[in-house]
Amino acid sequence: MQTTNLIYLLGSVPAADRSLLEIILNRIEVEGCFVDVSSLEAIPQFSTPPLGFFSYLDDSQDTLIKAFGALPIGTGRDIPFFQLSSNSKACEARHSIPVTSCFASPLSELPAEAMLSQIANNSEIVANNRQLRSEIVRYRNEKSRILQIASALSAVNDLDSLLELFLTRSRELVNADAGSIYIRELTSPGGAFGNSLRFKIAQNDSIDVSLKSREFVIPISQETICGYVAQTGKPLSLDDVYTLDGEAPYAWQRHFDLDFKYRTKSMLTVPLKNLKSEVVGIMQLMNRKKDFDTPISDQSDIEEQILSFSRSDEELVLSVASLAATSIERALLYNSIQNLFEGFANSAAAAIDERDRVTAGHSKRVMGYALALADAMSEDSRGPFREMHFDAERKRRLRYAALLHDFGKIGVPEKILTKESRLSQAELDFVKARAGYIRLYLRTNQQPQLSGWQTEAEVDADVALIDSVNRIGFIKEDVLASLQRIRVKTFVDIDGSEKPFITTSEWEHLSVRKGNLTTAEREILNSHADGTFRLLARIPWTRELEDIPDIACHHHEKLDGSGYPDGLTDKEIPLESRLLAVIDIYEALVAQDRPYKPKIEPTRAARILREEVAAGHLDGDIVEFFLNKNIHLMFYHT
Repeated sequence: MQTTNLIYLLGSVPAADRSLLEIILNRIEVEGCFVDVSSLEAIPQFSTPPLGFFSYLDDSQDTLIKAFGALPIGTGRDIPFFQLSSNSKACEARHSIPVTSCFASPLSELPAEAMLSQIANNSEIVANNRQLRSEIVRYRNEKSRILQIASALSAVNDLDSLLELFLTRSRELVNADAGSIYIRELTSPGGAFGNSLRFKIAQNDSIDVSLKSREFVIPISQETICGYVAQTGKPLSLDDVYTLDGEAPYAWQRHFDLDFKYRTKSMLTVPLKNLKSEVVGIMQLMNRKKDFDTPISDQSDIEEQILSFSRSDEELVLSVASLAATSIERALLYNSIQNLFEGFANSAAAAIDERDRVTAGHSKRVMGYALALADAMSEDSRGPFREMHFDAERKRRLRYAALLHDFGKIGVPEKILTKESRLSQAELDFVKARAGYIRLYLRTNQQPQLSGWQTEAEVDADVALIDSVNRIGFIKEDVLASLQRIRVKTFVDIDGSEKPFITTSEWEHLSVRKGNLTTAEREILNSHADGTFRLLARIPWTRELEDIPDIACHHHEKLDGSGYPDGLTDKEIPLESRLLAVIDIYEALVAQDRPYKPKIEPTRAARILREEVAAGHLDGDIVEFFLNKNIHLMFYHT
């Protein structure tokens, strides 16, 4: 029995009235049928609204109230309800109950036809209203989905993530089984658009295309569908790409279907245009399905499930395409800015390397250690860093801070930055020149005791000691004592005056116990931390990267407050700076031989790091994590 287009006859209907209603119903060609309901108690549950009601029930107010309580909402207003009226009570009841109109029995033809015509007209109005409401709901849903897409696109700057998001949402919008996006190539970074398209992304709900999808470039020409749409700037909808005739300048390249054993049928290809109406890319949507969640498994599904893309689909996709084009252009610009800054950061690190060939590559190795450490911390689920997570933005911040941590050295005088020994070669030559004069003095002077040396061999021994001290990394006590004895020696100059063999300035440099920098030179070198902050703070960083100057300049701070430039303690030091502090020391220890120190093996370097922890300088958790995860060995080659 049909459940729609029903007209209910309530109560006991005279046979003559029913027969007349049947005749008129057929005559006015109303698509419906009558259903008898003998009593109030027999009124059924209504799954769909009926066309109308003829009530032969008692027309008392109580009966009508009970009847309307069992009838669908809207009866009498949206659904015609005609009530048999035996007397004036029905008219009284209509003041409080929405009876459409009353009739008398036996029915005559004219009122019967009027009532059925009203049911027919009302049915058409209701159907139109229902369709209108459906269209309004659809429009609101589409508007809501477009707004959701616009909101989602505005929050993404990464090009690949943006394309994934846009293609997914667009396919959902029109029930497309598959899709792909091409981006128009630029003639140069940040330059004008070129004449080729680069395939960037593909999605398919029925087959896995992730492993075989790879980027390739096609020319913008009329030979391909994408090239044609890019050249004309107009959308193209095809019911079946396999039925293209020879008149079309473009053709469907079937290699995709052959490679993936797929059948492409309906296709909608739209240009992605920016605000200047320039085509920045192309989106292809393929195989519009009746049900978005149903994959296509064989040829029978193609015939049963696949529909053509409608004009409404085309308009809907075009409305979001302009949003996508603007977002894509923004993402391309964002990538260009990132690449620009990437080039700047690498150039800055290279500039430091050029100034100091001994430490060349230091910044990039520090960056490598830092990123590996950040990844390990993010993956750790049990250790002290189990709640630590370095997302893409935080890693990028750490990356740049590591790469630029020594940027301030660009302002350090070269003679200090590249100093390889306690005395410069020129200064050492002066000492040797004095020694040569003293040798001559000893040969010709009759009172050699005034010079502080008895023989030329003694002079040679002192020069050899000075030469050795000049090159070693650390001066032991006995060597310093020998140097002290040389310091007090004097010689008689050519003008007859007595002068020290080692000048005050030379002694200041030679007596440096560790390394080769004097206190004053060390302060100048250490000022690079302040210089790093000053230089990096001039860059207009984005909000995500604004902490880079602070992180980079504090990698020489120590937990006990004895570091520089600000003497920060423990938790005052940013975590990223504490990471860099450990890595910077370790890398300097295990790096290639430097003039002021030999290369140290990783095991000894690890011991030194732990000593620094015991001294209250380095973060013990970071040191142990760095060592236990073997991150310290990533650049080590036996």
